[in-house]
Amino acid sequence: MKTLRVGFWIALISMCQLRANAAPKDDILAAINTRYNAMVTQNMSVYASTLADNITLYSPIGTTSSKSELIVQMGPGGTDRILSYELINPVIHIYGNTATANGLVNVNAISQGKKISTQARYLDVWTYQDGRWQLLARQAGTAKQ
Repeated sequence: MKTLRVGFWIALISMCQLRANAAPKDDILAAINTRYNAMVTQNMSVYASTLADNITLYSPIGTTSSKSELIVQMGPGGTDRILSYELINPVIHIYGNTATANGLVNVNAISQGKKISTQARYLDVWTYQDGRWQLLARQAGTAKQ
C-alpha cells in the first residue's frame, strides 16, 4: 500500500512538473496568436500590448520598424493589413523571462495596396515584462516555396 501511495505522489508531481514546463510555451503560443489576431482585426490596443516598447522588427524586404511605426503601418489606414495567417509547427524555447519562437507562417495580406499570399520563416524573441509576454525582436524572411 505504501508503494502504491509513493508511486501515486511521484506520478502526480511529475505531471505537475510537465505542466509547469509546458505552461510558458503555451503562453508564448497564445501571445503569438493574440498578436496575429489583433493584426487581422486591426485592434491596435491589443496589438500594442503584445509589443515591447523597444521592439525591433526586421521585415522580409529589409526594413526595420519601431513599435509606433508598426502600429501605424498595421492599423486602420495603414499600408499593410494581415487578412489571415496559419502558424506551421512553431518551435518555442524558454530561457527564464526570455523566449524564442521560430517556424513558418502562411500569410494572406494586403501590402502597399496589393494582395499577397506568402510563406515566411521567422525568428521571434519574446520577453516577460509588465505581467505578460511581449515581442522584443523579430526577423522574418520569405520562405522558398
